[in-house]
Amino acid sequence: MKKWAWVPPPRVRKMLTAVFIGRALMAARQLLVVPLMIRAWGTNYYGAWLILSSIPTFMALSNLGVGTSALTQATLEVAGGSSARAARTIRFGALVVAVVGTVAVTVVLVFLQIFIKHDNDVNIVGHAHAVVGVLMATTFVQMFAQPFDAPWIGVGRASFAQNANNVLNALIVVATLVALLFGASAITLSLVMLIVTVAWSAVYVVLSRNVLQELLRSAATIELPPRSEVRLSSGLVWQGLGYLAGSLWQAILFQGSIVVAGSVLGTTGAALWGAMRIVIRSGNQFLELIGQTVAPEFQSAYAQRDYGRLRRDYRRAMQAAIFSAVCIIILLLSVGPRVFDWWTRKSFTLDYTAWSIFCLSLLPFSLWWCGAVLQRGLNKPWMINAYGVGSAALCVTLMRLLGGGGIVYFSAFALLFDLLMVAFVFPQSLRLLREPVLEQPVSGRG
Repeated sequence: MKKWAWVPPPRVRKMLTAVFIGRALMAARQLLVVPLMIRAWGTNYYGAWLILSSIPTFMALSNLGVGTSALTQATLEVAGGSSARAARTIRFGALVVAVVGTVAVTVVLVFLQIFIKHDNDVNIVGHAHAVVGVLMATTFVQMFAQPFDAPWIGVGRASFAQNANNVLNALIVVATLVALLFGASAITLSLVMLIVTVAWSAVYVVLSRNVLQELLRSAATIELPPRSEVRLSSGLVWQGLGYLAGSLWQAILFQGSIVVAGSVLGTTGAALWGAMRIVIRSGNQFLELIGQTVAPEFQSAYAQRDYGRLRRDYRRAMQAAIFSAVCIIILLLSVGPRVFDWWTRKSFTLDYTAWSIFCLSLLPFSLWWCGAVLQRGLNKPWMINAYGVGSAALCVTLMRLLGGGGIVYFSAFALLFDLLMVAFVFPQSLRLLREPVLEQPVSGRG
């Protein structure tokens, strides 16, 4: 075990590789698909497609976070040896997503039919309402399959689940490129995406169910008293709302700060702030890779009551995050401004003080993000995300009140957000890691 500090076990290396592949596929989707769409459809048609395709993204919140809550709870149950409970949790989570998805698609289509007029700009896309309906169906099929990651993560094969999702993303990229090359319209492309997603989900669900059946037949499975439907549903919905709070604070901080920058600094100031955030937050995204990689390790150790390993894994993740943050800060401070000027073609006059302050926010981010991964991975999202909502609201309010002094105030309050999160999340995580505080992970408690 001492060797782990220097050489991660194979499952961690496999997971890290799978996560990198996933991020590379996301980048490839943007770099390859977007230019081809613009070339094939033109800017107006592509703009209408963007508007229509954004609706399913917002509607992904309508399952009340139950998919994420069910996935996390079932993962802990599988890792803790309670596969029967995990199977029930997965079934219930998938059922909620399916029911809510059907209702949401129906409501949105009725809304569009009533309020979207025929002379609206999006109607440049033929069958616009049908496009939205198909894209929403595609989104909910993916959400339906989400809880079925749990058997793989719970048995220590998180990389398989990640690679399976990578296969889906790769198939969608290839299918999109082929469809566009053959002159597909928006409705045709959306149908192609739905067919690919349904086919992938059917195979993946069958494979996951087979793993669950093997676990149920295993002598190692721990049989615990079943939970009532009311207790299961209330627990999943309550924790799901906690995960939704995470989306809320991110919307307040990221989209809210752009809106505020536009109101106090004008459109140029908003564009500068947005461009700075894209470049510097690429460092945050790299640090998020560490959290995404170690989250299954946290869950495995917690469910198996191996609290010593949980603390070691957390400490090593923190060390990796801090070291990476320092390296990224040095890189951004040294060559970042030149890269920014090249990327924006010197469209802005960069404030180096604001740039430096914003870069420094990566260090406190590395301190609290691993704790956030720990708490969410143990299905305890409420405290961190509720605090995040309050901190984000405070910082955006301060940007609105004092941001007229320049972009440097926006950077300062972005740094303040991460410092506030450190002040709460870091000690909260340390308290959670103390063995007497840790709860039975398969007790059915939220």
